[in-house]
Amino acid sequence: MLVVRLIHEQELACDDAVLAAGVSADTYANVLLDVARECSTSLVLGCAMGNNSAASLHERFAHLFAWRHEATGPTRRTAIAIPMLLLLLTTVSFAEKIYKIGPGITAPKVLERSDPEYTGKARAARIEGVIKLKLVVGTDERAHDIKITKSLDPGLDANAIASIKTWRFQPGTKNGKPVPVQANIEVHFRLL
Repeated sequence: MLVVRLIHEQELACDDAVLAAGVSADTYANVLLDVARECSTSLVLGCAMGNNSAASLHERFAHLFAWRHEATGPTRRTAIAIPMLLLLLTTVSFAEKIYKIGPGITAPKVLERSDPEYTGKARAARIEGVIKLKLVVGTDERAHDIKITKSLDPGLDANAIASIKTWRFQPGTKNGKPVPVQANIEVHFRLL
């Protein structure tokens, strides 16, 4: 939640700075709209706007046209964004290190699992195959940061993730002590 709020405040602070520099709201809104239309997320790396939804872009446009040259606007956003950034950096610096399976690092093992359900649409389309996922098995015996590396079908992908969230694992270890370990898992979908 903190990251999402920080990104939102950062974008609005940038908008305030552009408007404070004398660029008209109409001109700036057109530039933002052009960027949103023409650039894919992969081309706007490091730019939070690359991940914005249409609703978020609409909110930014509303902010642009409601903006007034007030000295407290940019200062207030900066006053919010800087402490949030510091809190985020502090939180990240205390985060647990995630290990990869290798010398001295044992792989986690599945202790309890449930098979994901087929969606009606995937069953009707007779979709079969494998979904590959990357995740981190924490010391709490649960999967975290689950990401699809090979998709099969959006509904089946979602069901695979939901199922894995219920699985229980024996954590991986480093020198005999449980540690968070990155792992790859395959989920197979086969019709009977």
